Amino acid sequence: MEFAVSPKLYRRHKDAILQPSLAIQNYDGKNYTPQPLTDEEIAKKLGISEKEVREIRCIVEVDVYPSNIWMEADIFKNERAKKFLSKIGKS
Repeated sequence: MEFAVSPKLYRRHKDAILQPSLAIQNYDGKNYTPQPLTDEEIAKKLGISEKEVREIRCIVEVDVYPSNIWMEADIFKNERAKKFLSKIGKS
């Protein structure tokens, strides 16, 4: 079943959802211990559903990260998986 949030809801809450998420705190390079919130905690704080928070967070992360970040992450994960599989003799 499809689920979508309205552009109005997205614009209203995108910053309030992204800032407490672990993703942006790792991305911005700040040197402090992050205090991330779960989607459920953010939803309660904003008075919207957890499903709406998750959808907005996923969209805004794509909007914020440069496209090369996704490709670099994919390459990194594939390399790590190959290394692990060869280590356990499954390559």
